Amino acid sequence: MATPTGTSLQIENDDDRSALAAKIAGRAPHEAIAALDGEGDETIAQVLEGMNPSDAVSILWEVDDER
Repeated sequence: MATPTGTSLQIENDDDRSALAAKIAGRAPHEAIAALDGEGDETIAQVLEGMNPSDAVSILWEVDDER
């Protein structure tokens, strides 16, 4: 079945999401967003969805306003 145009992309699998989450775990918010530099918005959103909401919001505050 074809994927409809305009749907959001998903991270390939849970291992990819877990690897990105581990990459930013325990880092200060500005370090976490720097570590995710180069990742797409959808990917970052999916990783943040699995985090503690307070930590995710702290990281989001570090995102560049233009993004």
